[in-house]
Amino acid sequence: MQRSLSSMITLVALLALPIDASANASGVGLGVAAGADIQHGKVQKNKANFAWGFFVDIPVAANFYITPQTTVYEMKRSTDKEALTDVDLNFKFLVPLGFATLGAGLTAGLTTGLGDYLGHYGALGYFALNLVSNLDAFAMVQFKRLAYGGDNIDNYHGYLGGIWRF
Repeated sequence: MQRSLSSMITLVALLALPIDASANASGVGLGVAAGADIQHGKVQKNKANFAWGFFVDIPVAANFYITPQTTVYEMKRSTDKEALTDVDLNFKFLVPLGFATLGAGLTAGLTTGLGDYLGHYGALGYFALNLVSNLDAFAMVQFKRLAYGGDNIDNYHGYLGGIWRF
């Protein structure tokens, strides 16, 4: 009897809790950026190339964001140029500092354009400046290690861009 009474009280207490089932887009951001990519490995030696991409910031917790990202850049191998596309999932920890935001995170994804889907992983640094209420300018640097054949190609990406927050 005692057990069923405590179970009933627990059930009533849980049913009385307020439940918010609506989706809230506050803090979600759409961004675009351009910059450079420098590659280094046995196949590549410090060649800078133009890079650009799209970003979506999705808040998961107060200071934790998941950011799907696509970037396009070139790799120059001997006389050939290869157009590469990276599809990444970034895990960013952001610290707001008034009108600026600092962040760091990890990235992982796929690279296509070298004849196969190749995996990559790495780290990132992030700095944003709030320009107006929902528009930020940002700078982001990424290190990505790409396994290509028996060689690792290290990619260093640097981007400047804008992000619109909803």
